Amino acid sequence: PVSVTTAAAAAPPAAPLSIVVRAPPAPVPSALEGTQVEGLTCAGATPAVEEPPSLGELYIDPTSPDSLAPWLLLLESDSSFGLHEDGLPPALLPCNPDGVFPTWVDSNGSVIWGGHAVLRYLCHRHKLPQVFYPSVETNLCARVNMVLDWVSEVLSPHVAHILDPVAHEQQDLGDLLCGKPALDKDMMVLSDYLLRETPFVGGLAPCIADFSVALNLLLLYATETPPAPKVRQYLHACADSCDHWNVV
Repeated sequence: PVSVTTAAAAAPPAAPLSIVVRAPPAPVPSALEGTQVEGLTCAGATPAVEEPPSLGELYIDPTSPDSLAPWLLLLESDSSFGLHEDGLPPALLPCNPDGVFPTWVDSNGSVIWGGHAVLRYLCHRHKLPQVFYPSVETNLCARVNMVLDWVSEVLSPHVAHILDPVAHEQQDLGDLLCGKPALDKDMMVLSDYLLRETPFVGGLAPCIADFSVALNLLLLYATETPPAPKVRQYLHACADSCDHWNVV
């Protein structure tokens, strides 16, 4: 008779989380933990299908574009990961004392926080397809990094001013109106410069810079300052090109 042998995968040793990339394995659950079948009970039996190992755990604020962009990247790259929307566990606070979202806990124990830092780290660490972050093409990679910085330093603050002028020290309608020309200029930079030659910032398909730009601009639909027509076309193109757009 054919016998079946089962073996339990050893759990990874517990170790404190670290911001050092080459850290000891953290107690992040593996998709392959548990009992695995190593033999077949009969000639016609179908072997068990192993799920890909989890890349790590993503902790997000579901209302923040900074959190949604890494989530969308992981979905579009068909990655296996854990998602948490209920805050940071206390064990992570020593590695992320400001409680910044998103926070990524990698399968190797590393803890990375901040939207664009997590996006870049995921692409580098897990060698995600180059379409998302073209690291081997120097000029295109520099362009993607330039746009990510532009979002952080220019676009995102201007969107925030329109969303909540009081919180950004704009105390009256006149000040709010002064913020709109700045956003109009951002629309022009995007449509007339960044998208002048290609449908997306990174070329012919959306990259991590497009995820960040588009998810920030979607917030404007909740205001009286929606995106300009050319920019709306760009947003529709992003949505049509991403299978998981409506998930996030």
